[in-house]
Amino acid sequence: MASSMDWVAVDKGMLSRLLYPNPVCLLSGGFICSMNATRYTANFMNQSGAVFVLNVPVRGMEELVLAIGSSTGADADKFEQLNIQICAPGGGDFVEMVKDTHETEKLRKKQKLSRKELARQEIASAAAQSVALRDCVAHLLCRVDTVTEDDGHLLLRCTQLAGWTRRGYWDGRNFIPQDGMNVEPYLTFLGSKEFGYVMPTGSVTSPTGSADA
Repeated sequence: MASSMDWVAVDKGMLSRLLYPNPVCLLSGGFICSMNATRYTANFMNQSGAVFVLNVPVRGMEELVLAIGSSTGADADKFEQLNIQICAPGGGDFVEMVKDTHETEKLRKKQKLSRKELARQEIASAAAQSVALRDCVAHLLCRVDTVTEDDGHLLLRCTQLAGWTRRGYWDGRNFIPQDGMNVEPYLTFLGSKEFGYVMPTGSVTSPTGSADA
């Protein structure tokens, strides 16, 4: 029996809908994000081809999000220090994998695979190198395409490779908690350590007090 917490794969043409809804933005296959160049994480992101996972947390995870953001991986393992539960992107069990060797990459190129199969293998390889947060409700697997440094920040142009979200947050077109699924709203950041919440559409009331779908 399907559960609201089962994982479902999101069509590549709709991956941008898993990104936070503020501010409103127009995205195709890529997006731009920035990062303080002095952050410890910047050491891993400052290169073309680096892969990473965007994780979307929910209500109840605010303190964890702030704790992650206010500590550095240079001093301690955040996952161990904060007892963060991890998984593979898409919710499977995390298994530490050895990165592809140069010889493996050359063999892959010689095989003359179809574009679809090459994309599938790239996703599988990127996912095998990545870790996701189990308690988050969406995982967006991304690749850094180009890096530019400006005024102390890295400007990263990235491509969304694949995405997954819990069933209770996806109606086939939109990333939003579904009415009747009894799932927590996901977080959106307002700044100054404050969060907003994305609620099911049926929970929003009009000025007259009636449900506004």
